Amino acid sequence: MESKRTSQVSRLISIVVLWLFGLAVQAAAQTYPERVVRIINPYPPGGSVDVMARILAQKLTDDLGQQVIVENRSGGGGNTGSDFVAKAEPDGYTLLFTAPGPLTVNQTLYSKLPFDPAKDFAPVALFATAPIVLIVNPGVPANGVQELIALAKKEPGKLNFASAGNGTTNHLSGELFKSMANIDIVHVPYRGVEPVQSSPAKSSGVGQTLDAAENVSISVQHSPARASPVHGTIPGQRG
Repeated sequence: MESKRTSQVSRLISIVVLWLFGLAVQAAAQTYPERVVRIINPYPPGGSVDVMARILAQKLTDDLGQQVIVENRSGGGGNTGSDFVAKAEPDGYTLLFTAPGPLTVNQTLYSKLPFDPAKDFAPVALFATAPIVLIVNPGVPANGVQELIALAKKEPGKLNFASAGNGTTNHLSGELFKSMANIDIVHVPYRGVEPVQSSPAKSSGVGQTLDAAENVSISVQHSPARASPVHGTIPGQRG
């Protein structure tokens, strides 16, 4: 009987503790945010992650009545900015807005990460998904993906493809394209998407790049580049 009563008391104490904890969390939530909130983008300005982060920051600023800013801390395929957030105070004032790389792919590309993707971050939400689009320089004698593949097979190792950096989504998409199409094209990494779009190779040489659709639409509007969806175009593969 005594042990049963002790168990009931313990349960009641637990309920009260949880209730008090809930009140404390609610009170904290009512005053948050009290100062500027930073969204860390671990990539250079101008890319798809940067564009979406700034859309989110403006919406949060309007809804919360407190300034939310985007801060670019690029480097190491997204590792630099991600590590900064991992080591920041866990108070909700430093948030990470990133493509999958730093939290998924990079642990297979780097021998050691300065943070633990599984333990150092708490997921909040999936903000967006974006298709990858292939852009070719207008000087490339190919009017579609099939013709581009044929050209690459005819001249192995002579076509380049640019990306926003090693380990980025567009880099891995390019490698997947190479593998599925069984072609030999050379990867040229840049530091972000904007340098790719303004590079001499894109404006004068024979080259191609893969990027998220929103950046591609901007690029095509302001240049003679041609864009094509990658899916459903590779021989032997189903779209």
